[in-house]
Amino acid sequence: MHSYQSLLGKTKLLYFWFTTCPPCIESKPCLNHIQQKFANKNIEFISFCRNSKSLVNESLNDKPFNFKIIPDSDKLIDSVFNYSFGYPLLLIVDKQNTIKDVVRFPCFVSDAEWERKLGL
Repeated sequence: MHSYQSLLGKTKLLYFWFTTCPPCIESKPCLNHIQQKFANKNIEFISFCRNSKSLVNESLNDKPFNFKIIPDSDKLIDSVFNYSFGYPLLLIVDKQNTIKDVVRFPCFVSDAEWERKLGL
């Protein structure tokens, strides 16, 4: 369980998706690669999925996903982020909780570009 305080001082990658979104599904392996590559860099990898836990679990059978997953995130996405956007979407949030970058299609970002975006 994470609290706001536990995330302070860490870079956060916040990924927004749903289980039947083709680009979201195709992005999972790329995001798994990024999570594995930067796992020891004080970065939190959190995803918000609009689908139920059972649908999320079913989708993970086909393509595993290494981010922490918060299912049933409709209300959270709508009320906290108050933003209508297309999917997939990844926000890079710095240690001071400022959104530093928005990534629409993570598979098109090279490892070197990820390092630059993450300030590594």
